[in-house]
Amino acid sequence: MSKNKISSLQKYIWLDQKLTAESPKYNIGGYAIIKGNVDFYVFKKAISAFSNKHTILKSIFREDKGNPFTLLKEISLEESVLYLEKDSMEQAIDLIQKDFKKPFNLDIDERLFNICLIKTSPNTFVWYTKLHHLIADGYSFQLLFNGVSNNYKLLIGESILSYDNNLKEFRKHIKEEEEYYKSKDFLKDKKYWENKYTAFPELVYSKQYQDKKFYDKELYLSEEYFQKIQLLSKQEGVS
Repeated sequence: MSKNKISSLQKYIWLDQKLTAESPKYNIGGYAIIKGNVDFYVFKKAISAFSNKHTILKSIFREDKGNPFTLLKEISLEESVLYLEKDSMEQAIDLIQKDFKKPFNLDIDERLFNICLIKTSPNTFVWYTKLHHLIADGYSFQLLFNGVSNNYKLLIGESILSYDNNLKEFRKHIKEEEEYYKSKDFLKDKKYWENKYTAFPELVYSKQYQDKKFYDKELYLSEEYFQKIQLLSKQEGVS
C-alpha cells in the first residue's frame, strides 16, 4: 500500500480529532426507515459498487513522525456491513444514538464508517450509516444514500439507469490543491488574507465541545415546486 497525501482541511480535522480523541464531534450520519422487504445480500453488493467509485471510503489514516497520510486498503465493504434484528423501532433508534456517540479511533480503526441494516419487523428496516468527517461531509452523505439506493434498484431490476454523478475522485482534488499552492493565484490570495488580518480575529466560538443531541430532518419538494425555485434563483441571480 502506498502513502497518499491528504488535503489541508483533512489535516485540520485530523489534528483536532487527535487532540480531542474522546469526542464524537466529527461523526456524520443518520438513518432511513425502509418500508418493505430488503435483500441484505443485494444491499451489501450495492454498497460495494458505490465504494468502487468512491475509494475514499477505503482509506485509512495513519501518521509518520506527526505527519498524517492515507493508505488505500482493499478492504471488503460487504464484510463490513452489519445486519441486526431488534424487537422494536425504539430499540433500533436507541442503538443508533448510543453508537453515534462513540468516536472513531484514528490510530487503529481500519475503516472510518459504520453501515448497519436493522430489521425491526417483517417489512420494516432501518438503514443506519455513520462516517467520519475526514472521509465525508453532509453532501457526500446524501450521495451515498442516493447512490446505494440506485445501485440496489439496478441489481434487482427496478432501474435501467446507471447512477453516475460524474464526481471526480478525491485524490484528484488533492493533486489540484497541491498545484494551487505552487501557483501565482495562491501567492495573490495569501497576500490578500495576510493584509486583511494583520492580527487573529476574536474567536466566535471557544467553548469546549459538549455532548448534545443533534437532529437533522430532510424534506422533499415536488418536482413542480423545485422547478419554480430554480426559475426564481435564475431570475434573481442567486443560488
